[in-house]
Amino acid sequence: SPIYDNIEICMTVFFALELVVNMFGHWFSRFFRDPWSVFDLIVVTISVASLLLSNVPGISVLRVLRAFRILRVIKRFDSLLRITNAIFQSTIPVLNALFILLMTIAIYAIMGVYLFAEQAPDKFGDFGRAMFTVFELTAFAEFRAMPVFVEREDGTLVPDTSVIIFVVSFMAIGSWTLLQVVVAVLLDNFIAATEEHKMQRELALRAANRKPGGAFDPLLQRLSATIDTEKELVGTIRTVWALLDEDGAGAVSYEQMREGMLKLNLSPRVRLTEDDFWGITEGLTLCNAERKVTMAAFSDIIHRQLRVYLQRHISEVAALAGLHTEGEAILQGLKQVLMTTPQVHAPTPTDCSNATTVTRASSSSSSSKDEQNKVEGGVG
Repeated sequence: SPIYDNIEICMTVFFALELVVNMFGHWFSRFFRDPWSVFDLIVVTISVASLLLSNVPGISVLRVLRAFRILRVIKRFDSLLRITNAIFQSTIPVLNALFILLMTIAIYAIMGVYLFAEQAPDKFGDFGRAMFTVFELTAFAEFRAMPVFVEREDGTLVPDTSVIIFVVSFMAIGSWTLLQVVVAVLLDNFIAATEEHKMQRELALRAANRKPGGAFDPLLQRLSATIDTEKELVGTIRTVWALLDEDGAGAVSYEQMREGMLKLNLSPRVRLTEDDFWGITEGLTLCNAERKVTMAAFSDIIHRQLRVYLQRHISEVAALAGLHTEGEAILQGLKQVLMTTPQVHAPTPTDCSNATTVTRASSSSSSSKDEQNKVEGGVG
């Protein structure tokens, strides 16, 4: 009727506008990384195409697909979205368990063809019929239809031992064991996926409500995610220092550090203020007499800030882990280690040169003493 046609047009326009706003707000990668956003794009595109191309032959197939728009309601409710995501994440483990069950059904179907093809051709005449019969046995549907009894020459019915063993063994293996394993795998992965979704929501909520951290947080986040060893950290610090100290003076001022940090390819950018500079240098105590930061002081600043950042991050994850759990205890232990372990930084080039000079001096002194002892021994 015209009323329903008008409602269809209005809803399609509304969905299209909503899709445009969503794409504009999450363009580009964020939009296409979200499966529900891609699903909205497909459904809305099909709906618009079915309206604009209504006279094209075969367009009725697209109109049938418009029924999937009801699934868009799922992402509007967190509980439905959590359940749906958990089911999708449980698909692969459940398919693995179902594959084992299917292999068992196929084995019993082959056995049924060899054993009962002549006795019950309508049930085990070929592999396809046998597969369907055994599949029905899984749901206890064909239990009474099985040829359990055979007729003797005198007309009496006696139980067939082979049929009884076949049915009972399949019931024990297929219906009572493997089918329950499928349900157990589904529940286990469903619960795990639900907990993971809940933790992600909590992390997103905490990230939205988290107070602003240090000025170096974007850099520290990149370092904590990509650096594995102290050697890599020292190398990265030297790379960053090369951007700050372009003139090679060996020390940078607040202005140079601010401009150099803006050159780093980070999201969001590191926007250093004078208050931030005062804080990371601990009231300019880490600066030299000219209020500039040397490479050794900059390395010390990064190590200190990274230590504080990791402590804060571990505290947030431990809060999500819950109380009195093994994971929370491990995280708290890591936090205590970070708080109590003394800081050990890689030596700067100046330290290395000094150490080399001292080593050479010690070696020269030892060599002189050895030669003196040899001379004295020869004289004696």
